[in-house]
Amino acid sequence: MIFKGRRQIVTVQGTLRIADTDIEEVNVASFVGVQIDNHFTWKDHIQLINKCIRRKVGILYRLRHFVPQYILMLLYKCFIQPHILYGIEVWGSTYKSHLNCILLSQKLAMRAITFSSIRTHSSPLFQQLKILDVIKLHQFSVLTFMYDLCNGTIPHTLSDYCQILQHPHATRSKGKSMLYLPKCKSTQGQFSISFLGVKFWNSLPLVIREKSTRSTFRRYLANHLLQFEVN
Repeated sequence: MIFKGRRQIVTVQGTLRIADTDIEEVNVASFVGVQIDNHFTWKDHIQLINKCIRRKVGILYRLRHFVPQYILMLLYKCFIQPHILYGIEVWGSTYKSHLNCILLSQKLAMRAITFSSIRTHSSPLFQQLKILDVIKLHQFSVLTFMYDLCNGTIPHTLSDYCQILQHPHATRSKGKSMLYLPKCKSTQGQFSISFLGVKFWNSLPLVIREKSTRSTFRRYLANHLLQFEVN
């Protein structure tokens, strides 16, 4: 696989051979359960997730007449949401239009759990069930990563992902500080965690950034994200 921009043309000369076997060029490859395409659009992985979600949403529709709502919620969080969360810090950093298919499937799941009609506005349903849509789950996961990064609880090899802005009245707590937002000219650069994570972090209210424990931070963060409507 050759990674390149969508408008970039790369000419390949010769072949790659390992142990007398020619290695064919592919546009998509699976790595630790994530489908990586040569343009880093993540469209193949997103479509794969959505296909899996759709099947399980159908199960929710069939079961909802026989089990209480809390069981449907449990099924959603055990059999649908983990597929969305896996690696979302990476593949969720893409165009919202690419994520729209998963969002639509989540809306169907919310309507199935609440016995709502297909025309029911989904935002109140997400808030009622206290479930984050795929766009907010991406923000939630990236911001959790940033919290761990700022509080020194992840491997030191990742510590250079961001830089703390030094202020005259800077607090002692590293997690309370604003982060330096790097300049990125390309779209791919703006989708990176070093850019997008800093952007999310700096826009987060200080009262949430300064939480002393990870569990408290995640709880306040989830409540904060639930306040905004789905676009």
